[in-house]
Amino acid sequence: WYYRAGQYQAAAELLNSAVQQRPGDARFASHLGWTNIELHNYRDALAVFQSDSTPAMGRAVALWLAQRQDDALSAYREASTDHPEWTNPRWVSALYSPLVAKTVAAMKAEHDRLAKKPPGRAGN
Repeated sequence: WYYRAGQYQAAAELLNSAVQQRPGDARFASHLGWTNIELHNYRDALAVFQSDSTPAMGRAVALWLAQRQDDALSAYREASTDHPEWTNPRWVSALYSPLVAKTVAAMKAEHDRLAKKPPGRAGN
């Protein structure tokens, strides 16, 4: 609830405690990853989202915000293919923060732009 209320530091404190008490619970880890994104702790978020049991889109968002666009777009393609609901901005906005919604929209726009771009010729 702290995450949804925009109280990210309070959310991080509680989630860190929960993850320490239940290290195998992917749900707590995932929530902590999203909270770390809001706190601009991208390295910590990426550490959480490297697990197969956490959302690939979390990895994509953290990579994009960490200025690793190529890696982010690759993760975005994977996440949006496996879970097409991520391409629905209303769904994203209903469940995630404005920062996440804005970032997913930016990745979608870049992905779509690159998909429409004709393949370049060698030497150009």
